[in-house]
Amino acid sequence: MKTDRAAVLAEFKAVARADGSLQAAATRYSPDGVRLREKPALMRWPMYKDGRIEVQDEGSQLVARLVSARRGSMVVDFCAGAAADLAIGSLMKSTGRIYAFDINAKRLAGMGPRLARSGLSNVHRWPFAPPATRA
Repeated sequence: MKTDRAAVLAEFKAVARADGSLQAAATRYSPDGVRLREKPALMRWPMYKDGRIEVQDEGSQLVARLVSARRGSMVVDFCAGAAADLAIGSLMKSTGRIYAFDINAKRLAGMGPRLARSGLSNVHRWPFAPPATRA
C-alpha cells in the first residue's frame, strides 16, 4: 500500500471528529489492518481511489505475512481471487513476481482496477480451468 496504518487511522479519526459517526481501530492480529465498525462507502473516498487503502479481510492480511515474501521473491497463488495478492505485492514493494491463478476469470479481471490503484506492477494474472472429469 501507499501508506501505513497509523496514517490511515489518523485520517479516519479526523473524519470521526468532523461528523462523529465513524469508528476505526487497529485490527487485533494483522499489523497492517484497520477495522471499521460502520460500513461507509469507502470506494467513494479519496484514500481508496488513490490506492492508499484497500478492502481486505484480516485473514488475507495474515496469510500475506505468513508467506514471508520479500523484495525479489516469486510467489504463486492458486486461489488468487480479486485482492489477496495486493497485500503480498505490497510487502514485496512491487518487485519480484506474483503469479495469480484462479478458476474464476471474472474474479481475476476484478483485480485489474485494484492493481492499478495500488501501483503494483509485479502481479501476473492467469485464469485456468480445472481438469475435466470423466463420467
